[in-house]
Amino acid sequence: MIIGLYDMDFHTFKTVPFNLEIMKLSSYYTMQNHLTVMTDSFCPDRFSKMFLRKDYNDGNFPPRMIETVEYGGYAYTDNLYLPLESDIEETLPNPMIYEKYSKYYLKSQHGQLRKQLTAAHLRLSMDNRTIWTKFEEMYKRYAPSRSLMFHDRGINLIENSLEYIQELLSKNDKLNIGFKFPIVANDMETVLQWISLPSTLQYMPSQYLGMMEDSELVEFCSHPVRKKEKRQLEYHFSHYFQKESDFYDNAQKLQRQVRYARDCELDLKLYYNEVLIQHSLWRQFYDFLRMYANEPESMRIQDIALGKHKESYAVYILKWQKMQQKIPRSNIEERIRRMKEVFNMIKIEQPVLYEDLYNPRPPIYQGGELTYGR
Repeated sequence: MIIGLYDMDFHTFKTVPFNLEIMKLSSYYTMQNHLTVMTDSFCPDRFSKMFLRKDYNDGNFPPRMIETVEYGGYAYTDNLYLPLESDIEETLPNPMIYEKYSKYYLKSQHGQLRKQLTAAHLRLSMDNRTIWTKFEEMYKRYAPSRSLMFHDRGINLIENSLEYIQELLSKNDKLNIGFKFPIVANDMETVLQWISLPSTLQYMPSQYLGMMEDSELVEFCSHPVRKKEKRQLEYHFSHYFQKESDFYDNAQKLQRQVRYARDCELDLKLYYNEVLIQHSLWRQFYDFLRMYANEPESMRIQDIALGKHKESYAVYILKWQKMQQKIPRSNIEERIRRMKEVFNMIKIEQPVLYEDLYNPRPPIYQGGELTYGR
């Protein structure tokens, strides 16, 4: 048979971590003397059988279901892992099938590609709850690999997973690890425990659910973990919000956290539930805050500052983007006009927040909270 293998995520998003099942299927069917082909597109007519894998649910799926295609991945199983046949699961994956896609990577990313090609790719659990009894046996077959990529979704929810991985690392002080899917937590202690593990794979994603306490953000910013790992954190601050007023109540706290993080030269990736915000100007404010949180390191509040620029930093950033040609010139004046409407609204509805936005200094941590020390 001619077996087609299609990693839909890899060809949609480019440079995302390899798909473990695709790599195992390649090894297994090659050993069964079948011709296996890694395909760039959904073309089932070219193969006797095709395996499609998709883990990221972006709403984009093949238009039709075909009998000769086996569909799989977290996007098809509501984020639950459905194991392959035992013979296939116990087959060492073949990451070299991705080598031909080096064209997807920038020159600066080739090191990242090489590490994936030479890493051990494994899943810690088969049931999303307990450690797979054959994991250690599978890992030993990889020896002496110096990099280990875990493909479990919610790996920190697997029983004793952190302790198990720490023990693994204690036995091999040259081992570095990475995760295809983020560590998900609603407390900073858990996040820091996991992203502090040694990593050279450049894949240490994490998600914080809910509003951080100011003390947690300060701890995160000051923690000795490398910025490379910190910058992979996604801050889903509205995860527990239930109504639109929650956004108003937390606006001041969030903007202080953003400005504090930027003063620490750390950008935050903000995520929020847009459906809950009906007021277009408030939605625009949060979009602006999200944009500002991810501006380059050179765009710090100090660059605005101390009378050098009289307008609010929102308008200044928009003008700065114009100079960098990030926004078409035809759009910049309209965006500035709308931002001024946003600030006029905030001036009326939240005067303290309005004062914060015009304060050229970053907030300080004092008395258990971020403040401008009025």
